[in-house]
Amino acid sequence: MFFFEDKILEEVYEYKYLGINFNNKRNWEDYRKKRTLRGSRALYALQNKCKEAELWDWKMMKVFFGLLVCRVILYGCEL
Repeated sequence: MFFFEDKILEEVYEYKYLGINFNNKRNWEDYRKKRTLRGSRALYALQNKCKEAELWDWKMMKVFFGLLVCRVILYGCEL
């Protein structure tokens, strides 16, 4: 039991902060799966948009990948 200013703090099993779920298991497996899934979705969306726009320039696609997909995958990795 934890106290703060003579009040009992509620124990929670999961807490969401800035879109990142922290849990009492102290593992990152759920978060890793979520980032992988969202990264895959972002990649497929980028590929579809490039096909629609008939964009085949690899340099430009690499820039878009860095701007759109990498940010999704790496969100919260500093933790």
